[in-house]
Amino acid sequence: GKILQVSLANGSCESMDESMDKMEAAQEKIVRNRLSKSDSRDSAKNEVTDFEEALNELKLSILSLAERSGMQITGKRDVNADRPDNRSMVELSLCEEVIETAEYFFKGIEGRMEEIRIKDGRMRSTIQQLFLLLKELHERNNHSISQLMDRGEERPPR
Repeated sequence: GKILQVSLANGSCESMDESMDKMEAAQEKIVRNRLSKSDSRDSAKNEVTDFEEALNELKLSILSLAERSGMQITGKRDVNADRPDNRSMVELSLCEEVIETAEYFFKGIEGRMEEIRIKDGRMRSTIQQLFLLLKELHERNNHSISQLMDRGEERPPR
């Protein structure tokens, strides 16, 4: 029971740290590309491919976070099928950091896509879907954090 939950929480925290590291590396690459002033079509296509890969990895991570929170994510989304959220305050707080980082990351991708004048409907759709899922996860996190604080738990410093 308890040992399994601790093990799952540790794995989830490691996964969230890894996701933030990957987003940070991808953001650094966006900045390097902006500074290189290389706007050739081949360069732009390579950037789009990099964005797609980063988004696909992030999507898997976000789905895992949502599932870990108890959200029912298979089939048509049904809030009534959600399970209780049994994550710890540390896990919830780290999840909030992932959400903030992801939102910043999405804006960076969208900004760069505008700069290199590429419109990719599928990528935009993926970002919108992930953004909506993160918004729902954020609301769920806030609810769970409030419940834990009502029981006397403190939120860890950032």
